[in-house]
Amino acid sequence: LILIYLTYATIRGGLQLRVTTGELTAAKGQTDSILHTIREGLILIDKEFRIGPVQSAETKTLLRMDDLEGKHLLSVLKPHIPEALFGTANEYIKLMFKKRVKERLIVELNPLNEVEINFDKPGGGFETFYYSFSFNRIVEQGEVTQILVTMTDITKRIMLSQQLQKFEAEASEQVNLVFNIIHVPPADLDQFINRMKRSLDHVNETLKKD
Repeated sequence: LILIYLTYATIRGGLQLRVTTGELTAAKGQTDSILHTIREGLILIDKEFRIGPVQSAETKTLLRMDDLEGKHLLSVLKPHIPEALFGTANEYIKLMFKKRVKERLIVELNPLNEVEINFDKPGGGFETFYYSFSFNRIVEQGEVTQILVTMTDITKRIMLSQQLQKFEAEASEQVNLVFNIIHVPPADLDQFINRMKRSLDHVNETLKKD
């Protein structure tokens, strides 16, 4: 978060009039360096949700679009996110621009904190990714003038989480199976094993004949 605010400060500094040409050039160089190095997508949107002229290089990679300036953020996202999420995200960003609504109270309501993103493949079908969008207010003279939007690709984290859940579910099933076997009377367990053995023997004999 500190890096984000430093980046914003640098962006703002790079856009403001400097005393000398040298200072302006140095500020622009710092801005360009940060925007090309930062690993997150980074943009500013106004009250109309329009994307500003300054974006990190990673933004274009994440959204797979070069010409973003002036475009409506949610219009850019709409083809790629679940339809039911569009309206909720729209209302949430509107709340972010209302200064009477405490920012810290609505952060946890962010519907784009963890969202499935689908991009069409050239040959048909689509690729699924998971992104996290965070929103931070830019306040000037007591008014919320812009929102700093940070985008992060969290696909690996989500996939690992899903694999872990699957593993835990399978482990739980195995534990239950062992638990049930332990509590089966020995005679019944022997009968079960013998039935399984006979079935396997029958399958083997059938395969030999074929």
